[in-house]
Amino acid sequence: MTSRKRPNAGMARRSSSRWLQSQSLNWFSETTGGVLTLDPDYLASSIELGYATTAHRSQGVTVDSAHAVAKAGLSRELFYVAMTRGRQANHAYVDFGVDHEAHSPDEWGLLTETPPAEHPVTVLEGVLKCESAEHTAHEVRDQQRAWANGLGRMVHELDYLHWAARSARTHEWVQSTYGDDPETVARLTEAATWPQLVKADPALHHEGEVGPEDAVPETLARCPPRHEDAPLSMPQRQPETQREVTADLVAHIHRELDGRLERIEADPPAWYDELAQHHPDPADRRAAAADVLVWRAASGQDDADTPLGKAPTEKDNTARYHQAAYAALHPSPENRTDNRDARHEALVSGLSDNWINLEISRPGRPTADEQVIVSGPRRGRDGEEWDR
Repeated sequence: MTSRKRPNAGMARRSSSRWLQSQSLNWFSETTGGVLTLDPDYLASSIELGYATTAHRSQGVTVDSAHAVAKAGLSRELFYVAMTRGRQANHAYVDFGVDHEAHSPDEWGLLTETPPAEHPVTVLEGVLKCESAEHTAHEVRDQQRAWANGLGRMVHELDYLHWAARSARTHEWVQSTYGDDPETVARLTEAATWPQLVKADPALHHEGEVGPEDAVPETLARCPPRHEDAPLSMPQRQPETQREVTADLVAHIHRELDGRLERIEADPPAWYDELAQHHPDPADRRAAAADVLVWRAASGQDDADTPLGKAPTEKDNTARYHQAAYAALHPSPENRTDNRDARHEALVSGLSDNWINLEISRPGRPTADEQVIVSGPRRGRDGEEWDR
């Protein structure tokens, strides 16, 4: 490849042109088809052997056998170019690492961060999903509209509104109950344990007396087990300013869900036949199919080969959707039970979403000053270490 132009060489050349050596000093241009004789000085200073080229530069080139390196972040368009250069064979070598080159404007990988894969197929799947081609205004509009009306996104947005309503009324409950005691308010609204308190929803479920020495463990113990919010339901005691927006979102979810139900009823997938066996009544079958569709959308598994796809972990917020879908496919009384007691026991004992143990590491009931909960292996005010 030439690295600089040389004037008066007998034919116009540009930097970075590709040349093939025909004789000792005669070179054949792949770009123009011409033949050029290069003097030894220019050959030594401005010509270097090219062992590889980029997919961009290889467009229009045909070779006997092509070898390409594929890695996370490569676009499907460039992968197509690289894998169609060979007449007889095309080979792809998959790079598992994430190598952010020093000269890249995204040196730290803040914009193109892609986690390393464990299997070549995973990398290639990501490459085939990565598009670099520019889209028309109509395509962008359609993509944004599809994203805004995506069932999974809307379900997660509704879950957030449920959480926001509980968080708002929990904060109001703490202020109205302990407003005259700033230390207790600060203790109950500690960031590390706030999610547990919101999940218990003391504004609706707290029973018994309150005291100035109260901390999160005592408050949780006085909140009896609560029912999980019904999927796709309106939040309880939501601020009036949010109710209209939430109602509109729920209506959008049901419209999208109805459209999906009509499509699978017209062209039933394999798992729908299984539903028909367990739910001969059309209305029951439609409700069960809705549970399965909501789970697949909320978990991002719309294209899963199996009805339920990959199961969530115990701490996953989508677990209740999986439970409803599983019960729809395996209808039995035990699959429809809401194990509130077990969930409440886990919440009180600290086995919550954040895996924080609310018990001090040494035996004995802690004093109010010792009840400082932090995330991670840190220490309380008196130096005692807390378990996590």
